[in-house]
Amino acid sequence: MYTEVGCVNRTKDVNKLLCGRYKSDKAFNDALYTYLRNEDFNPLWDKYNRVQFLRGLYEINRNSKHKITLGLTDCNFSWKRIKTAEEYKNFDDSPACAYRDSTMCLHFSKMYAKQKLKNGKRKALIITNHPHALNATFEGSDYHRQGKWLKERYGNDNVKIVMLNWTEYTDSNDQQTSLVADGLWDATFEVVDCQPFGMDIKGTPFGHTPYFNDRYGKMKWEDVADGVIYYRPCYETVLTIGIPGIVSANFEEEFMRRIKIYFEAMELSVPTLEEAKPAYDRFVSFPVTYPQSPDSVRESIRKLLAE
Repeated sequence: MYTEVGCVNRTKDVNKLLCGRYKSDKAFNDALYTYLRNEDFNPLWDKYNRVQFLRGLYEINRNSKHKITLGLTDCNFSWKRIKTAEEYKNFDDSPACAYRDSTMCLHFSKMYAKQKLKNGKRKALIITNHPHALNATFEGSDYHRQGKWLKERYGNDNVKIVMLNWTEYTDSNDQQTSLVADGLWDATFEVVDCQPFGMDIKGTPFGHTPYFNDRYGKMKWEDVADGVIYYRPCYETVLTIGIPGIVSANFEEEFMRRIKIYFEAMELSVPTLEEAKPAYDRFVSFPVTYPQSPDSVRESIRKLLAE
């Protein structure tokens, strides 16, 4: 298994964490937090689903003789090597960061080539954020998204891009939640009582739906992906940030060192500890449909079925 999140040079560390033995759940949690503080090139990665994901993999490994290993594909980075805002900016402006999709594809390819054959074959699951997974090239450029790089590298039939259903969420004051095909896809989900299912989309009304982002030219969904998995209705989905306890008392000094370097490099005003800590350490969860209520979005979807 491979993920976008996580610097490639932390791959050995994450597998030591996931395949390790711990005296108690607290001991694992302490090791998990120690690892998380050094996994990313942001001051910290604040998305709580990363905690759930790594805990879940550990639980599977703990109860199975067949261990799942994780390959991290993002840019090579270590906070120990960064001493100044200028050094961070040099990293942020580097080709590896500017062309992250090709960087992540290269890192995956190197690790995948070392995978042991099973029944004469290699298989991998790559979990990445929606834009990176696309089989697309930015309009007017030769810069491919990771999905397109992988298809060109391994062959179109050997790489399948499968999207989870989603909504284009916003943290602004916009009053309209953006649903794929104005909610028609989600209405289809209601027809089957929102039971999870997956399907190929090429040659279907789903595949023929215009892709909503013109940054890649005029494309259809079947151009950018091979399939879709409906997992859960958008109005039941939440966005959750903040990892309680990640900025412990003995980590505060290092945390503020990173905050100062990062904000200065981004030419932003440096916050105080009291201002910065809650952004990473406080658990906050809200509906993906915000600022609309989940109920109002659900009703708008169901009204489509009556039309």
